[in-house]
Amino acid sequence: MMVVRLLWEQLDRVRFSAARQMENYEFKLLSRDEELEILEKDDKSFTRTTKYLEPWITQVLKKQNLDDGKFAKLYAELISDISVAARRFLENYTPDKTYKFSTYFGWYIAQRINKTAE
Repeated sequence: MMVVRLLWEQLDRVRFSAARQMENYEFKLLSRDEELEILEKDDKSFTRTTKYLEPWITQVLKKQNLDDGKFAKLYAELISDISVAARRFLENYTPDKTYKFSTYFGWYIAQRINKTAE
């Protein structure tokens, strides 16, 4: 029971951190419905979704002051994560979910950055 509670607390911290990061960037995130439309109408490799999120990923990574090698590695990993995250999001999507895909993907960004910091 204690382990589950600790995991939920950690997940809440990651969500808060990702949400806070999203608020501080110039990139204009779309509404939940607009994001969902892109995901549902996209091709199997999620080209449109990647094109939509790529500027945001670039902005987030630039704020991290990474050296060129770490930046390139993280960038490539996050771009490849988009199709996996999009599939998982759509598989588990229900209309009553209130969070957007970008919020969900923010967790991927936070996880990749935290792994690099370790």
